[in-house]
Amino acid sequence: VTMFERRLAALEGAEACIGTASGMGAILMLGLALLQSGDHVVCSQSVFGSTVALFGRELAKFGVETTFVPQSDIDAWRAAVRPSTKLLFAESPTNPLTEVCDIAALAQVAHEAGALLAVDNCFCTPALQLPAKLGADLIIHSGTKYLDGQGRVLAGAVCGPSAIVDAKLVPLMRSAGLS
Repeated sequence: VTMFERRLAALEGAEACIGTASGMGAILMLGLALLQSGDHVVCSQSVFGSTVALFGRELAKFGVETTFVPQSDIDAWRAAVRPSTKLLFAESPTNPLTEVCDIAALAQVAHEAGALLAVDNCFCTPALQLPAKLGADLIIHSGTKYLDGQGRVLAGAVCGPSAIVDAKLVPLMRSAGLS
């Protein structure tokens, strides 16, 4: 697992990476570690269905609000931002619709709002797309997709700065068993 984490971080151009039990486990870990009651998320409406359910239903139980917007409409993303927005979440291309987004523009929107941008990169992998180079703060992977060649492995990961991965995600993983 440590070798996987180090190699994926290097491939993504990130300082650190944490492996999880699944891609959804990676997204749940991100939400639990970085969000709290009263926080707001702006998320693409075209992301994987389980991601929609996680943000729209499960995290809502804990007082985290999510606004879903069209994947490629930067103005809709910008209009959805509130003072309580802590995270913008995109998947590019999306699963299963393969819609893409302008990651650099979303990074600008997020950072102007004082929020983080997380990008699920499980379809492109770092072989085809490097979200961190485009301004994304966190990169999510479902190892079940193209990292492993589709369907032989159940795994996930979050790549990003050590200040987030090591200081916030690792302690949660140790106490919550998401790995």
